[in-house]
Amino acid sequence: MKKLVFITDIGFKEKDLSKFGIEYLKKKFDVKILDITKLSNFKFLNNKKICDEQIILNEWEDLQIYFKNNTINFAIDFVSDYETKKKLFKILKLKKISTGYWQNHITLKIKKTIKERIINFFFTFLDLKRIKAKIRFSFFKKDIDYFKYDFLLSCGLEGLKYDYISPNTKIIKAHSLEYENLKNNFSVFNNFNQEISVFLDQFLPFHPDAIFVKKFNPKTTEKKYFPALNKFFDDFEKSTNTKVIIAAHPKSDYENRNCWGSRKFIKNDSLDLVKNSKFVLAHQSTSLSYAVLLKKKIIFLTSNEYIRSYDNFTVHGYSRYFNMPLFNIDDYSPNDILKNLDKAKINKYEDYVKNYIKYNLNDTRGIWEILSDELNKNI
Repeated sequence: MKKLVFITDIGFKEKDLSKFGIEYLKKKFDVKILDITKLSNFKFLNNKKICDEQIILNEWEDLQIYFKNNTINFAIDFVSDYETKKKLFKILKLKKISTGYWQNHITLKIKKTIKERIINFFFTFLDLKRIKAKIRFSFFKKDIDYFKYDFLLSCGLEGLKYDYISPNTKIIKAHSLEYENLKNNFSVFNNFNQEISVFLDQFLPFHPDAIFVKKFNPKTTEKKYFPALNKFFDDFEKSTNTKVIIAAHPKSDYENRNCWGSRKFIKNDSLDLVKNSKFVLAHQSTSLSYAVLLKKKIIFLTSNEYIRSYDNFTVHGYSRYFNMPLFNIDDYSPNDILKNLDKAKINKYEDYVKNYIKYNLNDTRGIWEILSDELNKNI
Protein backbone atom coordinates (compact mmCIF):
# COMPACT_ATOMS: atom_id res chain seq x y z
CA MET A 1 0.00 0.00 0.00
CA LYS A 2 1.37 3.42 -1.00
CA LYS A 3 2.13 5.93 1.76
CA LEU A 4 0.43 9.36 1.84
CA VAL A 5 1.31 12.03 4.40
CA PHE A 6 -0.34 15.35 5.23
CA ILE A 7 2.09 17.93 6.62
CA THR A 8 0.69 20.75 8.77
CA ASP A 9 2.15 23.51 10.93
CA ILE A 10 -1.13 24.88 12.34
CA GLY A 11 -2.04 21.92 14.49
CA PHE A 12 -4.56 19.16 13.87
CA LYS A 13 -8.06 19.05 15.35
CA GLU A 14 -10.65 16.30 15.60
CA LYS A 15 -12.77 17.97 12.90
CA ASP A 16 -9.78 17.71 10.54
CA LEU A 17 -10.22 13.94 10.44
CA SER A 18 -13.30 14.36 8.25
CA LYS A 19 -11.96 17.49 6.53
CA PHE A 20 -8.92 15.57 5.30
CA GLY A 21 -10.93 12.44 4.55
CA ILE A 22 -8.69 10.31 6.77
CA GLU A 23 -11.13 7.41 7.21
CA TYR A 24 -11.73 7.12 3.46
CA LEU A 25 -8.06 7.51 2.49
CA LYS A 26 -7.00 4.84 5.01
CA LYS A 27 -8.75 2.30 2.80
CA LYS A 28 -6.53 3.26 -0.14
CA PHE A 29 -3.24 4.40 1.42
CA ASP A 30 -1.06 4.14 4.49
CA VAL A 31 -2.00 7.63 5.79
CA LYS A 32 -0.09 9.74 8.31
CA ILE A 33 -0.42 13.35 9.52
CA LEU A 34 2.99 14.89 10.19
CA ASP A 35 2.34 17.68 12.69
CA ILE A 36 5.30 20.09 12.60
CA THR A 37 3.52 22.90 14.42
CA LYS A 38 6.25 23.06 17.06
CA LEU A 39 8.80 23.82 14.36
CA SER A 40 7.20 27.10 13.26
CA ASN A 41 3.98 28.30 14.90
CA PHE A 42 4.77 28.30 18.59
CA LYS A 43 1.49 30.05 19.44
CA PHE A 44 -0.31 26.80 18.61
CA LEU A 45 1.66 24.60 20.99
CA ASN A 46 -1.49 23.48 22.80
CA ASN A 47 -2.29 21.04 19.99
CA LYS A 48 -2.68 17.47 21.18
CA LYS A 49 -2.54 14.09 19.52
CA ILE A 50 -6.07 13.17 18.55
CA CYS A 51 -5.60 10.03 16.43
CA ASP A 52 -3.13 7.21 15.79
CA GLU A 53 -2.28 8.62 12.36
CA GLN A 54 -1.01 11.92 13.80
CA ILE A 55 2.73 12.12 14.42
CA ILE A 56 3.89 15.20 16.38
CA LEU A 57 7.47 16.11 15.53
CA ASN A 58 9.36 18.36 17.93
CA GLU A 59 12.62 19.00 16.07
CA TRP A 60 13.78 19.22 12.46
CA GLU A 61 16.04 16.28 13.14
CA ASP A 62 12.92 14.23 14.03
CA LEU A 63 11.38 15.08 10.66
CA GLN A 64 14.56 14.16 8.79
CA ILE A 65 14.78 10.85 10.67
CA TYR A 66 11.14 10.09 9.81
CA PHE A 67 11.76 10.66 6.10
CA LYS A 68 14.93 8.59 6.28
CA ASN A 69 13.20 5.62 7.91
CA ASN A 70 10.00 5.66 5.82
CA THR A 71 9.30 5.33 2.11
CA ILE A 72 6.77 8.04 1.28
CA ASN A 73 5.02 8.15 -2.08
CA PHE A 74 2.93 11.31 -1.69
CA ALA A 75 3.01 14.38 0.55
CA ILE A 76 0.28 17.03 0.74
CA ASP A 77 1.53 20.39 1.95
CA PHE A 78 -0.53 22.33 4.52
CA VAL A 79 2.37 24.45 5.82
CA SER A 80 1.60 28.16 6.25
CA ASP A 81 4.95 29.61 7.32
CA TYR A 82 7.28 30.56 4.44
CA GLU A 83 10.57 29.77 6.18
CA THR A 84 9.26 26.42 7.39
CA LYS A 85 7.92 25.57 3.92
CA LYS A 86 11.31 26.30 2.37
CA LYS A 87 13.12 23.95 4.77
CA LEU A 88 10.47 21.29 4.20
CA PHE A 89 10.69 21.48 0.41
CA LYS A 90 14.46 20.97 0.53
CA ILE A 91 13.87 17.66 2.31
CA LEU A 92 10.99 16.62 0.03
CA LYS A 93 12.99 17.36 -3.12
CA LEU A 94 16.05 15.56 -1.79
CA LYS A 95 13.92 12.47 -1.04
CA LYS A 96 12.14 12.84 -4.43
CA ILE A 97 8.71 12.65 -2.81
CA SER A 98 5.77 13.59 -5.04
CA THR A 99 4.37 16.71 -3.37
CA GLY A 100 0.92 18.20 -3.80
CA TYR A 101 -1.41 20.90 -2.58
CA TRP A 102 -5.16 21.01 -1.98
CA GLN A 103 -6.79 24.27 -3.07
CA ASN A 104 -9.49 23.94 -0.43
CA HIS A 105 -10.51 27.49 -1.28
CA ILE A 106 -9.45 29.83 -4.09
CA THR A 107 -9.36 33.48 -3.13
CA LEU A 108 -11.29 35.81 -5.39
CA LYS A 109 -8.91 38.05 -7.32
CA ILE A 110 -9.72 41.62 -6.31
CA LYS A 111 -9.13 44.58 -8.61
CA LYS A 112 -8.72 47.80 -6.66
CA THR A 113 -9.65 51.17 -8.08
CA ILE A 114 -6.96 53.84 -8.43
CA LYS A 115 -8.32 55.62 -5.35
CA GLU A 116 -8.25 52.37 -3.35
CA ARG A 117 -4.65 51.71 -4.40
CA ILE A 118 -3.55 55.15 -3.24
CA ILE A 119 -5.28 54.77 0.13
CA ASN A 120 -3.85 51.26 0.54
CA PHE A 121 -0.33 52.56 -0.23
CA PHE A 122 -0.69 55.26 2.41
CA PHE A 123 -1.93 52.98 5.19
CA THR A 124 0.63 50.27 4.38
CA PHE A 125 3.49 52.61 5.14
CA LEU A 126 1.93 53.56 8.45
CA ASP A 127 1.97 49.91 9.56
CA LEU A 128 5.37 48.35 10.28
CA LYS A 129 3.97 44.80 10.34
CA ARG A 130 2.57 45.17 6.84
CA ILE A 131 5.92 46.45 5.59
CA LYS A 132 7.66 43.44 7.13
CA ALA A 133 5.07 41.14 5.55
CA LYS A 134 5.74 42.61 2.11
CA ILE A 135 9.47 42.05 2.60
CA ARG A 136 8.85 38.42 3.66
CA PHE A 137 6.57 37.88 0.66
CA SER A 138 9.19 39.33 -1.70
CA PHE A 139 11.58 36.58 -0.56
CA PHE A 140 8.86 34.01 -1.18
CA LYS A 141 8.22 35.36 -4.69
CA LYS A 142 11.94 35.26 -5.41
CA ASP A 143 11.99 31.55 -4.58
CA ILE A 144 8.62 30.71 -6.16
CA ASP A 145 10.16 28.36 -8.73
CA TYR A 146 11.40 26.29 -5.82
CA PHE A 147 7.85 25.68 -4.62
CA LYS A 148 6.32 24.08 -7.71
CA TYR A 149 4.01 21.17 -6.90
CA ASP A 150 3.94 17.78 -8.60
CA PHE A 151 0.15 17.55 -8.31
CA LEU A 152 -2.65 19.96 -7.45
CA LEU A 153 -6.12 19.16 -6.14
CA SER A 154 -7.92 22.18 -7.56
CA CYS A 155 -11.47 23.46 -7.25
CA GLY A 156 -11.91 25.86 -10.17
CA LEU A 157 -10.48 27.40 -13.31
CA GLU A 158 -8.97 30.36 -11.44
CA GLY A 159 -6.88 27.89 -9.46
CA LEU A 160 -4.81 27.19 -12.58
CA LYS A 161 -3.35 30.72 -12.51
CA TYR A 162 -1.29 30.30 -9.33
CA ASP A 163 2.50 30.68 -9.40
CA TYR A 164 3.18 27.34 -7.70
CA ILE A 165 1.90 25.43 -10.76
CA SER A 166 4.38 24.35 -13.42
CA PRO A 167 3.78 22.83 -16.89
CA ASN A 168 4.55 19.47 -15.28
CA THR A 169 2.05 19.81 -12.42
CA LYS A 170 -0.69 17.19 -12.59
CA ILE A 171 -4.05 18.99 -12.24
CA ILE A 172 -6.67 16.97 -10.37
CA LYS A 173 -10.09 18.53 -10.97
CA ALA A 174 -12.13 18.49 -7.77
CA HIS A 175 -14.09 21.00 -5.68
CA SER A 176 -13.99 23.04 -2.47
CA LEU A 177 -14.73 21.74 1.01
CA GLU A 178 -17.93 23.84 1.08
CA TYR A 179 -19.25 22.00 -1.99
CA GLU A 180 -18.37 18.68 -0.35
CA ASN A 181 -20.17 19.66 2.85
CA LEU A 182 -23.28 20.74 0.94
CA LYS A 183 -23.28 17.52 -1.06
CA ASN A 184 -23.23 15.46 2.15
CA ASN A 185 -25.62 17.60 4.21
CA PHE A 186 -29.21 16.45 4.61
CA SER A 187 -30.25 18.06 7.89
CA VAL A 188 -33.25 20.34 8.34
CA PHE A 189 -32.20 22.93 10.89
CA ASN A 190 -34.92 25.57 10.82
CA ASN A 191 -36.39 25.95 14.29
CA PHE A 192 -36.79 29.74 14.35
CA ASN A 193 -40.16 31.45 14.74
CA GLN A 194 -39.42 34.08 12.08
CA GLU A 195 -37.30 34.52 8.98
CA ILE A 196 -33.59 34.83 9.68
CA SER A 197 -30.55 36.50 8.16
CA VAL A 198 -27.13 35.06 8.95
CA PHE A 199 -23.86 36.88 9.58
CA LEU A 200 -20.77 34.86 8.59
CA ASP A 201 -18.50 35.76 11.48
CA GLN A 202 -14.71 35.99 11.09
CA PHE A 203 -13.93 36.25 14.81
CA LEU A 204 -12.71 39.81 14.35
CA PRO A 205 -10.72 41.26 15.99
CA PHE A 206 -9.49 38.10 17.73
CA HIS A 207 -8.81 35.72 14.81
CA PRO A 208 -5.47 33.97 15.52
CA ASP A 209 -4.46 33.47 11.87
CA ALA A 210 -3.93 37.20 11.30
CA ILE A 211 -2.02 37.70 14.54
CA PHE A 212 0.06 34.51 14.75
CA VAL A 213 0.28 33.12 11.22
CA LYS A 214 0.20 36.21 9.01
CA LYS A 215 1.87 38.29 11.74
CA PHE A 216 -0.44 41.28 11.09
CA ASN A 217 -2.30 43.61 13.40
CA PRO A 218 -6.02 42.72 13.81
CA LYS A 219 -8.35 44.21 11.20
CA THR A 220 -10.59 45.82 13.81
CA THR A 221 -10.70 46.68 17.51
CA GLU A 222 -13.21 45.23 19.94
CA LYS A 223 -14.16 48.68 21.27
CA LYS A 224 -15.32 50.04 17.89
CA TYR A 225 -16.24 46.94 15.90
CA PHE A 226 -18.97 45.24 17.95
CA PRO A 227 -21.04 48.34 18.86
CA ALA A 228 -21.10 49.43 15.19
CA LEU A 229 -21.89 45.93 13.93
CA ASN A 230 -24.70 45.37 16.43
CA LYS A 231 -26.18 48.78 15.61
CA PHE A 232 -26.21 47.85 11.91
CA PHE A 233 -27.85 44.50 12.69
CA ASP A 234 -30.58 46.29 14.65
CA ASP A 235 -31.33 48.53 11.67
CA PHE A 236 -31.11 45.62 9.23
CA GLU A 237 -33.61 43.60 11.27
CA LYS A 238 -36.09 46.49 11.30
CA SER A 239 -35.73 47.05 7.55
CA THR A 240 -36.04 43.40 6.48
CA ASN A 241 -38.21 41.97 9.26
CA THR A 242 -35.68 39.20 9.77
CA LYS A 243 -33.69 38.14 12.83
CA VAL A 244 -29.88 38.26 12.46
CA ILE A 245 -28.18 35.11 13.75
CA ILE A 246 -24.40 34.91 14.09
CA ALA A 247 -22.73 31.94 12.38
CA ALA A 248 -19.78 31.99 14.77
CA HIS A 249 -16.36 31.26 13.29
CA PRO A 250 -15.06 27.74 14.10
CA LYS A 251 -12.09 29.24 15.99
CA SER A 252 -14.21 31.70 17.95
CA ASP A 253 -14.62 31.80 21.71
CA TYR A 254 -17.66 34.00 22.40
CA GLU A 255 -18.84 32.06 25.45
CA ASN A 256 -16.50 34.13 27.61
CA ARG A 257 -16.95 37.42 25.73
CA ASN A 258 -19.88 39.82 25.79
CA CYS A 259 -19.77 40.71 22.10
CA TRP A 260 -23.27 40.14 20.77
CA GLY A 261 -25.49 41.23 23.64
CA SER A 262 -28.70 39.20 23.50
CA ARG A 263 -28.18 38.23 19.84
CA LYS A 264 -27.90 34.48 19.23
CA PHE A 265 -24.65 32.97 17.96
CA ILE A 266 -24.27 29.38 16.77
CA LYS A 267 -20.95 27.62 16.13
CA ASN A 268 -20.17 24.95 13.51
CA ASP A 269 -23.55 25.24 11.75
CA SER A 270 -22.81 27.78 8.99
CA LEU A 271 -24.25 25.58 6.23
CA ASP A 272 -27.58 25.03 7.99
CA LEU A 273 -27.85 28.70 8.90
CA VAL A 274 -27.19 29.85 5.33
CA LYS A 275 -29.60 27.22 4.00
CA ASN A 276 -32.40 28.62 6.17
CA SER A 277 -31.59 32.31 5.81
CA LYS A 278 -33.21 34.98 3.68
CA PHE A 279 -30.05 37.13 3.49
CA VAL A 280 -26.36 36.46 4.14
CA LEU A 281 -24.21 39.20 5.67
CA ALA A 282 -20.41 38.98 5.52
CA HIS A 283 -17.05 40.68 5.18
CA GLN A 284 -15.49 37.79 3.33
CA SER A 285 -15.52 34.13 4.26
CA THR A 286 -15.00 30.70 2.77
CA SER A 287 -18.63 30.07 3.78
CA LEU A 288 -19.70 32.56 1.09
CA SER A 289 -19.60 29.51 -1.17
CA TYR A 290 -22.68 28.22 0.65
CA ALA A 291 -24.52 31.46 -0.16
CA VAL A 292 -23.52 31.16 -3.83
CA LEU A 293 -24.45 27.48 -4.15
CA LEU A 294 -27.78 28.07 -2.38
CA LYS A 295 -28.45 31.28 -4.36
CA LYS A 296 -28.78 33.63 -1.39
CA LYS A 297 -28.36 37.40 -1.67
CA ILE A 298 -25.15 38.57 0.04
CA ILE A 299 -24.80 41.89 1.88
CA PHE A 300 -21.15 42.87 2.28
CA LEU A 301 -19.99 44.84 5.31
CA THR A 302 -16.91 46.95 5.95
CA SER A 303 -15.88 49.60 8.49
CA ASN A 304 -13.48 52.51 8.79
CA GLU A 305 -11.03 50.30 10.69
CA TYR A 306 -11.35 47.48 8.19
CA ILE A 307 -10.50 49.84 5.34
CA ARG A 308 -7.31 50.87 7.15
CA SER A 309 -6.26 47.25 7.78
CA TYR A 310 -4.17 44.91 5.62
CA ASP A 311 -7.42 43.60 4.07
CA ASN A 312 -8.53 47.17 3.24
CA PHE A 313 -10.72 47.09 0.11
CA THR A 314 -11.13 43.34 -0.33
CA VAL A 315 -14.80 43.55 0.68
CA HIS A 316 -15.36 46.33 -1.87
CA GLY A 317 -13.96 44.05 -4.57
CA TYR A 318 -16.27 41.20 -3.55
CA SER A 319 -19.24 43.56 -3.66
CA ARG A 320 -18.34 44.75 -7.16
CA TYR A 321 -17.73 41.21 -8.45
CA PHE A 322 -21.08 39.87 -7.22
CA ASN A 323 -22.96 43.12 -7.85
CA MET A 324 -24.24 42.96 -4.28
CA PRO A 325 -24.76 45.77 -1.72
CA LEU A 326 -21.91 47.07 0.44
CA PHE A 327 -22.42 48.93 3.71
CA ASN A 328 -19.88 50.68 5.89
CA ILE A 329 -21.18 49.96 9.40
CA ASP A 330 -19.64 53.24 10.60
CA ASP A 331 -21.24 55.36 7.89
CA TYR A 332 -24.62 54.39 6.42
CA SER A 333 -28.24 55.45 6.36
CA PRO A 334 -30.84 52.94 7.65
CA ASN A 335 -33.17 54.22 4.92
CA ASP A 336 -30.76 52.90 2.27
CA ILE A 337 -30.86 49.27 3.39
CA LEU A 338 -34.00 48.10 1.58
CA LYS A 339 -33.31 50.31 -1.43
CA ASN A 340 -29.91 48.64 -1.95
CA LEU A 341 -31.26 45.14 -1.33
CA ASP A 342 -33.78 45.62 -4.12
CA LYS A 343 -30.92 46.32 -6.56
CA ALA A 344 -29.10 43.07 -5.78
CA LYS A 345 -29.14 40.55 -8.66
CA ILE A 346 -27.91 36.96 -8.55
CA ASN A 347 -26.20 36.92 -11.93
CA LYS A 348 -22.54 36.06 -11.24
CA TYR A 349 -23.02 32.90 -9.20
CA GLU A 350 -22.68 30.38 -12.04
CA ASP A 351 -19.38 31.91 -13.10
CA TYR A 352 -18.15 31.89 -9.51
CA VAL A 353 -18.99 28.19 -9.11
CA LYS A 354 -17.05 27.27 -12.26
CA ASN A 355 -14.06 29.45 -11.44
CA TYR A 356 -13.79 29.04 -7.67
CA ILE A 357 -15.85 26.11 -6.34
CA LYS A 358 -16.35 23.15 -8.71
CA TYR A 359 -14.92 22.17 -12.10
CA ASN A 360 -17.47 19.64 -13.25
CA LEU A 361 -20.93 19.54 -11.68
CA ASN A 362 -21.54 16.15 -13.32
CA ASP A 363 -18.71 14.52 -11.31
CA THR A 364 -20.46 13.20 -8.20
CA ARG A 365 -17.38 11.73 -6.52
CA GLY A 366 -16.13 13.13 -3.21
CA ILE A 367 -12.87 15.07 -2.93
CA TRP A 368 -10.84 12.24 -1.48
CA GLU A 369 -12.28 9.66 -3.86
CA ILE A 370 -11.15 11.88 -6.74
CA LEU A 371 -7.69 12.25 -5.18
CA SER A 372 -7.17 8.54 -4.51
CA ASP A 373 -8.38 7.58 -8.00
CA GLU A 374 -5.96 10.00 -9.65
CA LEU A 375 -2.96 9.24 -7.41
CA ASN A 376 -3.31 5.51 -7.92
CA LYS A 377 -3.95 5.86 -11.66
CA ASN A 378 -1.69 8.58 -13.02
CA ILE A 379 0.95 9.71 -10.55
